[in-house]
Amino acid sequence: FFMPIGYSKEDENEVMVGLAKDKALGGQYMYSFHRKSRGSGSRFNGILFRATVTTSAGGYMAPIFLYVDGFTENEIPEDLNPEGFVVLEIPGLCVGGDTDARNGNIGYVVLLRNEKGVMARYFEWYDINIREPFADTLRVSVCGMSPQLTSKPPIKFRASLSHDGGTEQATANVKESRLAAHAGKRNECLKVAAN
Repeated sequence: FFMPIGYSKEDENEVMVGLAKDKALGGQYMYSFHRKSRGSGSRFNGILFRATVTTSAGGYMAPIFLYVDGFTENEIPEDLNPEGFVVLEIPGLCVGGDTDARNGNIGYVVLLRNEKGVMARYFEWYDINIREPFADTLRVSVCGMSPQLTSKPPIKFRASLSHDGGTEQATANVKESRLAAHAGKRNECLKVAAN
């Protein structure tokens, strides 16, 4: 999804996010939507959120994951964050979280530094911390597998994990270390769409 941003009318170096209108300006937006001097070439300035979605054939869904790339070294300093991405846990960012205030399931927003290799490191993190535990949860809660078997599931609990991400996601999944981990966990990784 797309979140509009603009530049303050008082200070063009100040970036503003959202759609708040200023009553003092007669209900006008506090920033301009488009400034050719910024060289965007786009009619709308904004932040583009992309989603990484993992679902099972039975309709079960892993936590919602949104990511935003393009952050600078100043915004995500390498000395403080060598991986190049920041993972934010957001309670209520989940299916039904917008309509049921009691639904505090965790969703995630990930901010990525604009640097070669960061996207592949993010997808490897996602695979280890989200997809594999999701597959294990389904094996135990839906398929009835004993929790003690999650480190080496029997063949009948094999999982096919598909993704439609680009080259970076495929690269993260074909590293020798990830292939060995998938084989041990009986996870088959499939690329399902051309990018």
